[in-house]
Order: sequence, then structure tokens, then C-alpha cells
Amino acid sequence: RDPQERAVQGEESVVAQLRLLSLDAPLLSTLYRESAALLDGRLWSQARGGTLPRHTLVHFLLDALLPHHPELALWLGLTALRVPVLDSALPSADPLLSAGRVSRCFILGHLETRQCELAAALLTMSQGDSVRHQLVLDSVLCHVRSPLLLFRLAQDAVVPPHSPPATPPALALCAEALCRTRGSRSQRRAEMVTWLLDWALRDGLCSLLRVLNSWQSLFTLQEVETLLPPSLSLSSAWGQGGLRTVCDRSAPLRHPALLHAALP
Repeated sequence: RDPQERAVQGEESVVAQLRLLSLDAPLLSTLYRESAALLDGRLWSQARGGTLPRHTLVHFLLDALLPHHPELALWLGLTALRVPVLDSALPSADPLLSAGRVSRCFILGHLETRQCELAAALLTMSQGDSVRHQLVLDSVLCHVRSPLLLFRLAQDAVVPPHSPPATPPALALCAEALCRTRGSRSQRRAEMVTWLLDWALRDGLCSLLRVLNSWQSLFTLQEVETLLPPSLSLSSAWGQGGLRTVCDRSAPLRHPALLHAALP
């Protein structure tokens, strides 16, 4: 097997054993020292062919330290969220392919999945603190490269255990996924567009205005003409007058398809 794959599986086996232990004071003290050491530059495990982020270990430490050392847990999670092997991909290329370092990483899909799980944990733990939550959201938008994983995070943010739903962060995550895939022929595009509009409508006029004011960076003209009007008209909470108000208040919304959807 690939050395990187063996390294990841070994880490998962060790963390599974750690989760069986009771978090008493001596163990918490050890975890605290280990976390401080990880932040000091040992966040990456060495494996022949490259380095690997210790996402599985960091996720365990995040759960263990959060009730006792929330600041350390937060900064450890934020530091681990960055995956240099993904950042090294060429900006103009598919983030899952391109650069030599990326093509050599046998477990790239595994890394992205673990990164997404860590991002979801950070978004959940930072709820209730607007400053921390915005810090986490900005880091997720910066370092999670996969549009599909951003969309998954957006969907997860509006379902339990999130109560009430974390709608504004979810809209930001989905909007970023749409920006990155604008013009692509992905089959998930239509789902993303209708999902974003549906939740913007649920969240209120301000959210809907922000989305529609940015329609040129989010949607193609074809999507505006085929997906937006049906999506907007599906909401019983917004009548024709509500949509007309939205269009009248913003010059960028003068596209005929939008105006047609708002006509009585």
C-alpha cells in the first residue's frame, strides 16, 4: 500500500483507541501539551512521498479540549484546516487535479473529506459567538477548495443540531460554491441555484437582495432565464408584490427574466 495511506490508517487506529479512554486530568494535561506542540509546527505527519495533515487527530483534540480550553481548540482547528497539498494546485485548474504535488497524493479525496468534517465541527463549535463564527467561516471559504464540499457544508448548516438554522453562513458557503462553478456543466448547479434562492427567501428580504444583487457572479444568463423565475415563484411566503419590490430597489436586477417573475 501507499506510504501515505498507511500513515493515515495508522493515525485513525490510534485515535480510535484514544476515544475509548476516559478524559481524566492527567490525560487532558497530556492532550493540552500535545496540542500546543502541534501548533508549534508539528501539525504534519511525515510519510514517504510528502507530508499529511493530522485531521483525524485534530478532530479528536477539538472534541476533547473544547469544554476545557476552547481558545486552544479553535486555533488548533483553524491551523489544521489549511491543507498545503490542496493550496498548491494551480488557480486556473480543477482543484482536484493539476499540480504535480497534488497528483502524487494518493489519498487526496480522503484529505478533502476529513478537512470538510473538521470544517463542519468548527462551524458548529463557534455558533453563538459572532466573531469566532465569522473567523471560522472566512477560513473555511479560504481553504476548502472543493465546491461540492462547500455546498455540503451549507446544507449541513441548516439541519439539526443547528437550531435555529445557521442560514447566513450557509448562504455564504453556497454562494462561494456557485461562484467557483459558474459556467460549468455540473449536474449539481441547478440544485445549488434553487437551494440558494429557497433559503434566501426563507431568511428574508435582506438575504434575497444580497443574492440577487450578486446574480452576475453567481448565475449564468441561461440560469437566470430558466431557474430563477420558477424558483422565486415557488415561495408562498413571497407574493408578486414582494418580488417586484426587490427588483424595483436594485438596478442590477433589471434582467427581463427577473422582471417577468415579478409582474402581477
